[in-house]
Amino acid sequence: IDSVGSKIWHIVDKFFPMGKFTSTNILEKYEDEFNEPIKLSVISTYLSRFSSKGRVDRIRNGREWTYQTIKIGQKQH
Repeated sequence: IDSVGSKIWHIVDKFFPMGKFTSTNILEKYEDEFNEPIKLSVISTYLSRFSSKGRVDRIRNGREWTYQTIKIGQKQH
């Protein structure tokens, strides 16, 4: 794991394989896991990329986006 994107995906995959999560959730886990700071805006950017690639679903929830991993086989919905 070296690029920021793959580190963020590692966090998503490890801690939120089934449930919903926000960019703030990822930020907290990222800093715990890798012991390095990251900006929330960076996480949001990668999550929106994952969303446009069909790797996560995102739902607007007030002022924040809520994300959920798309598992293969769920894509028909």
